[in-house]
Amino acid sequence: MEFTISNRAKNFSFALIGVGLVGTIAGFFMDHSEHHQQFWANLLVNGFFFFAIAIAALFMLALQYATESAWGVVTKRVYEAV
Repeated sequence: MEFTISNRAKNFSFALIGVGLVGTIAGFFMDHSEHHQQFWANLLVNGFFFFAIAIAALFMLALQYATESAWGVVTKRVYEAV
């Protein structure tokens, strides 16, 4: 069985991506004086957050391989997907 995305869902997704990009670009170029650096600070925190999630998944996967745990079969694919 193959999963297919309908054209309506694709168009809606692309529209939301476009709105997000336009909003990001507009917010980046608007001058907010003391808050102008907020975009870069948020980007840095966002990067650290998702990097920490990836490192935690890698650590758990390495721990399962090192200990040859049987319970790792249940969660292995979740960690590999991250």
